[in-house]
Amino acid sequence: MKEVKQIDVKVSYRVCLHDIKVPNIVLEQLLKIQDQCFEFDPFHTDYSEAAEWLRNHIDEDDLDNLEYEISDIQEK
Repeated sequence: MKEVKQIDVKVSYRVCLHDIKVPNIVLEQLLKIQDQCFEFDPFHTDYSEAAEWLRNHIDEDDLDNLEYEISDIQEK
């Protein structure tokens, strides 16, 4: 076994939410994010209502596909 200083991993997964009610402000923010085609950091964003709503309505148990991307491994 080898000791590793750091592993940088990007984890991505897709979730489909069906037949849900979304507050108007959240829907407006989600549509802006979709229209501008960008990923956003839910912990540092101008779209705080959408970020909070997504955190409260998405659970990893609901995921459809899961991907890992290894960006960097730093050995000791």
